Amino acid sequence: MHARGPRIRKARRGTLLLFSFSILIIAVDASSGLLATGRAALATIVSPVVYVAQAVRSLDSLIDEVLVAPGARVAERRALGREIVSLRTEILELEVVSAENRRLRGLLGGVARLDLDMLVTDVIAFTSGPAGSLITIDVGRLQSVQVGDPVVDGQGICGQVVSTGLSTSQVLQVTDPSHSVPVVIERTGVQGIVSGTGVDGFVELEGISVLSDVKVGDVMVTSGLGGRFPYGYPVAEVVSFIADDPYRGMRVYAEPLSNPAISRQLIVLRGGEV
Repeated sequence: MHARGPRIRKARRGTLLLFSFSILIIAVDASSGLLATGRAALATIVSPVVYVAQAVRSLDSLIDEVLVAPGARVAERRALGREIVSLRTEILELEVVSAENRRLRGLLGGVARLDLDMLVTDVIAFTSGPAGSLITIDVGRLQSVQVGDPVVDGQGICGQVVSTGLSTSQVLQVTDPSHSVPVVIERTGVQGIVSGTGVDGFVELEGISVLSDVKVGDVMVTSGLGGRFPYGYPVAEVVSFIADDPYRGMRVYAEPLSNPAISRQLIVLRGGEV
């Protein structure tokens, strides 16, 4: 027990000497800068290691940016594009449902709604020939697409499926002369048939009286008659009309609201009457 006392005192003296020596070195360096040379030498030795580490990180970032990131960005943009089109169509459907609650359904003869399943698709090509003005899309029978299925973009009806392959289909555009769709003018409830003109991308409203109330800017939506197209989807906006054509009575010309050439992604409305 007596031997531990001297050891403790010796340890305390060592600690005190080390502390005093540290204070002395700090004071000398502060007044004379004696240790600056040593620090500079140490920094010189360490700098290459730091530079190499930074270069490795920069090279890794460059490889990721040049080789990996572009592909990832393309895939990300494609996924975002599909999501945007899908969301726009869902918003359009909500607007249709909301508009239904405000309209007098008696004007439409109690047309049944359709139970719809929306399928997002990409546009592959646009063709024009004896078969008509067609859009080729990247879904077909494998995705349960059927002839007659309506096709829309984020703005409204752009056509219907007229032929299907295993993984592609062709859509006849609303502007084609052989395409027609029953419509109703939102503002007045006047009903008619919209057919393509094949000229400058316009459509014509047919089958209405010369006394019908029609104005430039009127929006026509699908009436649901015939069960092919769901009720309430926008089709076209009136741009001009002739009220007293001596041969055909009132002639109303409209511009389709859909624009598949710009959206490049469409929605196939799969489903049947309920």
